[in-house]
Amino acid sequence: MENQQQQTELKETQVLKEIQADTQQKSEIKTEKLEAQNQQLSESESKSEDHSVLLSKSHQYLNRRVECQSFYGTIKYSGPLLHEGRPANSENQLWFGVEWDDETRGRHNGTVKGTQYFQTKDDKNSGTLVKYEKVSIGIDILDGILAKYFKENIPQNLKQQIQDQVDRKYKKQVLKTEVENLPDSVQQEINSEKLKEEEEQKRGEEQIKKVIQVEMDEEAYFETFKKHKKMVQFYGFDKIWNRLNNITELTEMSLQEVCISDLGHSNYLRRLLPNLKTLSLEKNLLFDWDQVFQIGYELEQLESLSITSNKLMPLERNVSERYSKDVEENTLMCWSNYTRIKDVTPMGVFHSLKTLIVIDCNLNWTQVSRFLPAFPALEELFLCRNNMTDFENFTYRDEDLKNLTLLNLENTELDNIEGLKVHLNKLSKLQKLILNKNKLTQLGNLEVYESITHISLESNLIEDPIIFTQLSKFPNLTYLNIKHNPIGDKCGKSYVRQRAVAECPNLNIINGSNLKKYERKDCEIFYLRRTFDDYFNLTGQVYYKYNLQQFLEWAAKEHPNHGKLLHKYGNPYEQQPEEPKNITEDSAPKNVMVQLNLIAAAGPQLGKPNKSKKFPDNTSILSLKNVLSKLYGIPNDKLILKYRVNQHDPNEILDEDHKTLGFYGIKDNSTLIVDQLD
Repeated sequence: MENQQQQTELKETQVLKEIQADTQQKSEIKTEKLEAQNQQLSESESKSEDHSVLLSKSHQYLNRRVECQSFYGTIKYSGPLLHEGRPANSENQLWFGVEWDDETRGRHNGTVKGTQYFQTKDDKNSGTLVKYEKVSIGIDILDGILAKYFKENIPQNLKQQIQDQVDRKYKKQVLKTEVENLPDSVQQEINSEKLKEEEEQKRGEEQIKKVIQVEMDEEAYFETFKKHKKMVQFYGFDKIWNRLNNITELTEMSLQEVCISDLGHSNYLRRLLPNLKTLSLEKNLLFDWDQVFQIGYELEQLESLSITSNKLMPLERNVSERYSKDVEENTLMCWSNYTRIKDVTPMGVFHSLKTLIVIDCNLNWTQVSRFLPAFPALEELFLCRNNMTDFENFTYRDEDLKNLTLLNLENTELDNIEGLKVHLNKLSKLQKLILNKNKLTQLGNLEVYESITHISLESNLIEDPIIFTQLSKFPNLTYLNIKHNPIGDKCGKSYVRQRAVAECPNLNIINGSNLKKYERKDCEIFYLRRTFDDYFNLTGQVYYKYNLQQFLEWAAKEHPNHGKLLHKYGNPYEQQPEEPKNITEDSAPKNVMVQLNLIAAAGPQLGKPNKSKKFPDNTSILSLKNVLSKLYGIPNDKLILKYRVNQHDPNEILDEDHKTLGFYGIKDNSTLIVDQLD
């Protein structure tokens, strides 16, 4: 009985404890909700601060960038509403007139009921009036770092803790420099105090580390200039603290689309990220070039910077005009606290930067010319998705682009490169020129450009084979990309490849494919024969009787590189001293049978014994393909025929369907190789 009574009392006690725990938990949840509501209310009150104060500094918001529901725009008006029919009390509130990047977001051109607040570009209906509280004007860079690491709730006080650590490390570095010049006895005393501080710091770090156990992005992506996605690795949450605790040691940082508009006061970046070499700030809310120049001034080791899709206020004058430090307006503006950084101008401020990515930044050559003096070591410049047609405004000093090796002008509205030609010889180290996704039909008359080795013309409007003669003006060209142009459909991919190789003597890679062994010789012989063929078709002459001098004059104009190949391989259609008997000018010899050796290089017959078969030498290549397609089980549209007249000749392609075996000089015991497209 006593045992039963004890068990009953024990159960009652346990139930009571559970009820108390449940009550306490509910109370805590209720308290948390109340605190959250109070915090929201506090934030609301803070954001709705005295509008008279906001209105007094409304001018500071002009030309700044804003974000609202993933739409981005620029503040063109900042102040109260003035038009008739405005919302109640709006004349005493701060409103923004925003011009949206996506014009479908707008409602008017900046004029509302007869009151003009601002003027949109090209008078488009891309503007709206929005209340101050309805849009985001951005956050500082440390908040951006934390926002990138944490999906939702950022641990309380974490920002301050990190900032304190950064300050301690900075002071520690400064102190170390000063201590080294002190007597040994003083150094020992200081080091003893330092050990105590480090122990306290470690205890604090352990406490913060426990807090940082939240969900985060395992991986993120950022857009490259071809809209490919490049993965940026982040650490799992067991290593987040290690990364944040050593933030000053980081060499790479990717901060895309987190609404950063504030880079901190002078020397803030220098303390926070002193060892950074690669920084990506794509699609944030930067608004002024002095913010960019501040990055260069403070991150002295920076080698690569992307500010893609940040729409900055246009530069009003060239950076080189801001050389003198004695003139206050030449010095850098620190927009975090609206003060000038003393004795710092943008001239040469990015002394270590090699790669600048300014894709989709509303730039033109006028703006590029103005910011170039800030980047004396620049090697790679990406200007994609800007309108770069104003070449007449492209001016620069000799030292501005002396190290440039890559220029990317993809999708920049170009329909010719006449204005660019003037600069190519001046850019003596330029090796890679990217002109994808423009409206180019040809390159025009060019000089010889020795330095360029890579050219990309993908997705243009090129359809005339003269492009390859123009490309031969780049004698050291080793890489060519000409995919997705009309010329591929018009002339055939095989012809494009063969002629490009034949006319560009150092080409090794075309459309991403390496040249095979002996392929150059095959391509050159093909082009040599094809040029004669084009002439015969144009003039109505035939290969066994034609005017060689007239051909040479024609080829010199239409195919300037043909003479080199003619000299290298000789004339494939040597004229006969007398016209063969029984041959008219309109017909070649007929009914002569030739015995051919057939070799399977692909298809069901691959590996089986070679065949021997007779054909009339006036058999067309099209008829031959039809026969061999059935014989070797390879679809006609995938069949490739190659031949060699003599045993040790190189293989050449039979791709002129209307020509005959006799045209190619094929004779008894010549070899046909039956192959298949991959």
